[in-house]
Amino acid sequence: MVAGNGDVLVMTAEPDVKAVVKAALGGDERWGQPQACRSLIGLTDHLERYGAAVAIVDVDPDPPRLLGDLDPIVVRFSETRFVLIADRPTSEVVVDAMRIGARHVLDKALLPTQLVPVLNRLVPASRADAAGTGAVVTVLSASGGCGATTIAINAAGELCEQQGDSSLLVDLDVASGGVALALGLRGRCGIADVLAHASGPDPDLVRSSAVSAGALSVLLSPASVNFAWPRPLVWENLSAAMTACRRAFACTVVDAPRVPLPVAATLAAASRVTLIVMQLSVKDLQIARGLRQGLYEHGVAPERVITLVNRYRRRYSEIGLDQAQRALQGNHIELVGNDYRAVSRSINFGRPLAEVAPRSSVRKDLRKLLGRLAPQLAQGGVNHG
Repeated sequence: MVAGNGDVLVMTAEPDVKAVVKAALGGDERWGQPQACRSLIGLTDHLERYGAAVAIVDVDPDPPRLLGDLDPIVVRFSETRFVLIADRPTSEVVVDAMRIGARHVLDKALLPTQLVPVLNRLVPASRADAAGTGAVVTVLSASGGCGATTIAINAAGELCEQQGDSSLLVDLDVASGGVALALGLRGRCGIADVLAHASGPDPDLVRSSAVSAGALSVLLSPASVNFAWPRPLVWENLSAAMTACRRAFACTVVDAPRVPLPVAATLAAASRVTLIVMQLSVKDLQIARGLRQGLYEHGVAPERVITLVNRYRRRYSEIGLDQAQRALQGNHIELVGNDYRAVSRSINFGRPLAEVAPRSSVRKDLRKLLGRLAPQLAQGGVNHG
């Protein structure tokens, strides 16, 4: 869809707000001047007659009432992207807006600078994402503290750099939200909002719900959005959400520690590669073996599941690689070395290894692994090197 006159509709009873919106859009040749109405009745009538790519709705002075009245309208006109504007919107307004199906909530003070970027994200000029060919990489953990989140963050960053395009990192750590903690991120919505959205997950919703960490986009864990009252995850929509992620980004990395096996299997089925991260310990070997077998029994192809030994130290390991290989019934094992100082620096500064320790052995090992997996990620083929 290429926007232009008539593709944006603004509903507000305040002339000053209408003037600000028109000024913000009028300076951008893609969007031009919006149509306007003063009430929800006028909004509904316009959408029935002409439709609109985007509806900008002023929910002041009574957001709770207007959100309630707007709910059936959003459901009815599901092809329209609804952007709500308000003076200093509260977190409750943001959450309620996402629940009824709105795509974004914007403070009126930010309209001059943020409205066009928001609309460009919600309605991309190119719809080439419709084919849904992006790759998903799922990172599972054999046990807590094995470094799976560190692997997921840095894998997403490296893929972003290698492809020269933005990658998505999805945080399914419902206990603590490890990605946000490691990267120092905050946001008002995340993966829980994508999974629970009234009209279902789609690429525009994924893009608008993610927060930015440089070139990397992140869908935050519900524990990162609200640690005291995390929103539950609607697991039955997970497969649809992964499809939306594939359509929105060339590569998506999912950090999924301690998820139930059916959830892990759903993620693995949607992924071209699934990494089971572990350390060389008896406990981790037993869990990794059981997790691999469980994925196989759920129909996941064995060649798409890779066991990754993290923090590997050849000299000080009590369990040798040969022993681990036998314990895993001969399945291929990848290795990432131990570099405590570099990884600690990355976590403490809230930046990926590529920025704070570019020559780290951990980064080098991870880059080698991703290089070997490149054909698999690009075409769905198999390559263990």
